[in-house]
Amino acid sequence: MKQILKILTILGLVYIPNLLANEPTPEEYKEIVDSFKLKDTSEKELSRTYKINGEIIKAELQKEENEPFQFTQHIITFGDRDLGEPNYWTGINKYDQKPLFVSCIAPDKKIVFASLVRSSYYYKQKKQKLVNYAGFVAGVDKDTCCGNYGDVGDAKLFEGEVSSAYTSIPTYKPNEFYPYFNEQRILARLYETGTCDKEATKNANILVLVGDKWISQEESWNIKETIVETITQTILPKKQPLYKSPSIDSKTKMYLIKGDKVEILEEKDNWLHILYKGKKEIKAWIPKDAIKATE
Repeated sequence: MKQILKILTILGLVYIPNLLANEPTPEEYKEIVDSFKLKDTSEKELSRTYKINGEIIKAELQKEENEPFQFTQHIITFGDRDLGEPNYWTGINKYDQKPLFVSCIAPDKKIVFASLVRSSYYYKQKKQKLVNYAGFVAGVDKDTCCGNYGDVGDAKLFEGEVSSAYTSIPTYKPNEFYPYFNEQRILARLYETGTCDKEATKNANILVLVGDKWISQEESWNIKETIVETITQTILPKKQPLYKSPSIDSKTKMYLIKGDKVEILEEKDNWLHILYKGKKEIKAWIPKDAIKATE
């Protein structure tokens, strides 16, 4: 299955000319065209932490290398309980990865997680720039066990057996434009197909953890995530604690000291994902005000 995904992704054969719900505006198309930078984001964490009906749930996309691509699958943690690995993999490209996470409530009251990744690929043989979309939809509840939450086919975000689609750039061709390119359109599609119930979703009060604050899911979609170019930075505090995630509650026992040099892998709100190369490499999060740029 993985080999088939790889071949189809390379050839750019899997796309959706028939699912065009609404033609994209030129502004929407420009945002996707501008996302094509071929920046290696293979180290980027793809996850989202939710609070749904009072329950803390983390949806994470586990990555596995398969040069020149990566494969991902859902890993869902319900409170302190890992629901297991579904062993359902989908292929993504290593460049310009942007996760699109959406949660809603199904008619049977299960919690639905749609996890798509937008990424970039340059098909040299045809000199074609492609922005790819890949992912799947999982349904879980408290009784879910042992990876038993595979793809929810009723969502119909993709056609056929392979959960992948693409938009060809830079030529503006609506019939080659994947229609579910942001969270709002994904959620609308989940309602349209009956995968999720609008009233039940509204009543669930779905919140997302951003930094150390819980905000509404819809509000979190409007926060612009910034990927910064890799440059060297210098630690300012005499003793700077390291964090597992962009949250004040994830502090570890590790720390860096003033003058240590780090590389910035990702910027998220007021946090930086850094790489420290000492006797061993360390990846962690630190507050944005803990560094200064090296001249």
